[in-house]
Amino acid sequence: AKPAAKRLRLSRNKKKTWRKLSRDVDNLLPEQTTAELIRRRSGGFFIDVGEPGQRRRQSRQQQQQAKVEGSGSSATSRILSGLRCHESLPSGAASAPVAESKRQKKFNSRPLDRLVKHAAAADQDKAAGPQTMDLWGSDPKPESSADTDIKDLVLHQMRCTRQAPVKRRFRTGTSSAPACPVPQPGASYNPSLADHEAMLAAATQSELVKESRAKRLHGQMERHFPGTAGAAAALAAANDKEMAAGLFESDSEGEGDDIVDKEVDDSTPSEPPPVAKSDQPAGRTSSKQNAEVRRQRAQAAELKRRKRQSVDLDRLTELSRQVGRSLAAGDRQRQARLAKRRERASGTKRLGRHRFEEPEAEFKLADELAPSLRQLRPEGDLFVDAVKSYQRRSMLEPRSRTAWRRKYPHKRYRKKGLEASADGEAK
Repeated sequence: AKPAAKRLRLSRNKKKTWRKLSRDVDNLLPEQTTAELIRRRSGGFFIDVGEPGQRRRQSRQQQQQAKVEGSGSSATSRILSGLRCHESLPSGAASAPVAESKRQKKFNSRPLDRLVKHAAAADQDKAAGPQTMDLWGSDPKPESSADTDIKDLVLHQMRCTRQAPVKRRFRTGTSSAPACPVPQPGASYNPSLADHEAMLAAATQSELVKESRAKRLHGQMERHFPGTAGAAAALAAANDKEMAAGLFESDSEGEGDDIVDKEVDDSTPSEPPPVAKSDQPAGRTSSKQNAEVRRQRAQAAELKRRKRQSVDLDRLTELSRQVGRSLAAGDRQRQARLAKRRERASGTKRLGRHRFEEPEAEFKLADELAPSLRQLRPEGDLFVDAVKSYQRRSMLEPRSRTAWRRKYPHKRYRKKGLEASADGEAK
């Protein structure tokens, strides 16, 4: 046996130790690499022989590249060239090396699939024909497959958990009112006769309401602050009636009171009649009578209960109707509460001292409508409409223009006594 080499004991912090370790690593790595290349393994590689009767031909460029790679100056290339492993393989078995830039890239079919999908959807829309929608109609919205799937999931959850699902609210708005409300159908550039007449009727009704409010306010002002002859005359007549109230009815009322007092005095007796007292003491006879009275009352109550029970059995149909009416009344109250809650949610909240005033409805008479689209002119202000929409949805506080007030110069006054005393002191 070969004796083991003597192990040198060197300090860990010396340069000689580090140099020795680096030399050992440099000598070990090439040996292990060569051993891995020379070692024979049965399952380490496979031979691609290709299809029978077909051979692959290498191009000149590939052959030159293989020669260049085989003529390296490294130890590994020299070892491989000396082994001549390629001679034991059949001709054309090894696949030709291909450069990285010339490899066939994988075809991405996603854009093509997307284009095909859009084209199929467009063809389907064309086949379905033009889609129309009535903005002012009340046609129910057709349910899609997604809506039905969601409903099925909700029903399944309710069956499993016995509880209604809670709606997830990521952002709660200040109001459920739409940002751009749909105008009346009569406000179109080419409305039908019925829609235009309905819009004019609504505008007329709003004007009548405003006129009645103004008239009522004017009457209240004239009543409290008379400024015209008619109002003064009416106020004088009301004053005379108030001052003369109760003058002619006092005498007749006094005489009637005297007559009633006399009748009461004649009818009322002077002393109440004496109460008759029996000398017989309460004994067995009275107790038996009381027991008989109680028994008769119990029998009457039992008979009354049985009679009422029989009547109730006969009135089952009427009772069921009453229960149905009470349930229907409860449903109506519930629906009314829900409607009021929705109205409160879509209404405008009071954010400041000023109340939101709905803008007046814009309308045109029959002779003001444009005969063609070429003669239409832009009307209104988008900024004003946006601000009104924000105020309607409680996102902006309603404001009003501040009234301008004249500021008079400050004046200073002095009393006459002070002026006289000041003059005397000066003299």
